[in-house]
Amino acid sequence: MNIIVEGLDRCGKSTLIKSLQSYLYNLEKVYPTQTLYYYNFKTSKEEMLRVSHLHYAEGFKTLIKSYHEDKKHLLLDRFHLGEYVYSEKYRGYDGSYVFDFEKQYVNVFEDNTLLILLYDDAENLISRDDGLSLSVNIDDKNEEIQRFLTAFELTELKNKIKININNKTIEEVYNLVIKEVKTLKDFE
Repeated sequence: MNIIVEGLDRCGKSTLIKSLQSYLYNLEKVYPTQTLYYYNFKTSKEEMLRVSHLHYAEGFKTLIKSYHEDKKHLLLDRFHLGEYVYSEKYRGYDGSYVFDFEKQYVNVFEDNTLLILLYDDAENLISRDDGLSLSVNIDDKNEEIQRFLTAFELTELKNKIKININNKTIEEVYNLVIKEVKTLKDFE
C-alpha cells in the first residue's frame, strides 16, 4: 500500500503521518528529496527543471518497485501535486509534467495507492505559520490552495480524498483517512 499525503504548509500533514505510522506500524515513512531543495536550490530554471524531472521519474519508479518487487508500504509526506503547485510560482517553470509521469504508472498502482489532500482557509494557514512557508501573503496562499484543488482534480489516481481541515480535530481528520485506508485492497 502507498499513501501520499499532500497539502499546504501548516495543514497537518506531518501530524497525520505520525498518527498513521502508529496505526499502520508496517509503513515506512519516505521524504522525497524534492522538498529539501525548494528553498536552497540555487541554479538556473532549466537545471531545476531537469533535476525535478529526474526526481519525479525516479519517485514514481520507487513507488512501483517498492510495492511490486520489495513488497514495502510507503507513506509519503508530499509528492507530485506539490511540484505542480509550487514550481510555476516559485521556481519559474511549469510542473504539469508530473501528470505525464503519473499517466505512465497509474494503471500499475491498481487499488493500492491512496492520495490524501489536506487543505484549509488561507487565513488559518497563515495564522499557524512558523516562518518556513513559501508565502504568508493572503493572495499567494489562496492561489496555492486553488492550485492544490486543481491538481487534485487533474490526478488520475483512483483512490483519493480531500479534506478541508477547517473546524476538524486531528482525530476527526485521522478517522476520515483510516476509513479510506480500509478500502484499499492491501489493507489487513
